Amino acid sequence: MDVRDILIEAVRAALVGLGVEPPGAVQLERPANPDHGDWSTNVALASAKASGRNPRELGIELATVLEADPPAHVIGVEVAGPGFVNFRLADTWLHDVLRDVVAAGDGGFARHDDGAGERIIVEFVSANPTGPLHAGHGRGACFGDSVARLYERIGHPVRREFYINDRGTQMQLFADSLAARAAGDEVPEGGYNGRYIMDWAAEMPDDADPLEWGYARALADQREVLESLHIHFDTWFSERSMIGSGAVDA
Repeated sequence: MDVRDILIEAVRAALVGLGVEPPGAVQLERPANPDHGDWSTNVALASAKASGRNPRELGIELATVLEADPPAHVIGVEVAGPGFVNFRLADTWLHDVLRDVVAAGDGGFARHDDGAGERIIVEFVSANPTGPLHAGHGRGACFGDSVARLYERIGHPVRREFYINDRGTQMQLFADSLAARAAGDEVPEGGYNGRYIMDWAAEMPDDADPLEWGYARALADQREVLESLHIHFDTWFSERSMIGSGAVDA
């Protein structure tokens, strides 16, 4: 039984104990203001008229009963406004959620088909192919893949796209930096100075085109890192290919 069901059952039992007929459905919501607790119910207001009670007084009686024998995970019950009953929970309820996730296995927990038929493209990471990925890219990779997995969990067909920024001044500066280091020279102004430039320049064949070789080397390095994180892209989309196709103006 999840925490929401536990609270609803406890509220119903408390009302019966007070001689009040519970409503057909006990409303339980997350308060917009966290100062009002973790869950809130308007059941005292909903039951007051039929029971001939003042809603706030009924709320106070209800809170008193619930505090005397608190439901699982509840560490506080408060009455607010005209009779809202607010619950504060201990973090132990999260343990039960994790237990339910494990028990449900990969196929069961929080899976539904609300998104069935609506295709989603999640484009993320999309680093320039001018060097290795850094920690910020790694964070974006994990975040983007998590978003994609959530969409998949609710039924959306999802494609993960890496947009390759392989056109522009940065690409030429990258190539010029590789060529300069391979020749034993300093990199040009505004070029790339990382240690990897020296390492990659040492690997680059003498007859290689620095732009194309460096582009392929950077992408290979980025793919390897992403694979190590178990993050897989359906599409690696090149900006150069889009411009070259005439689909958009340069």
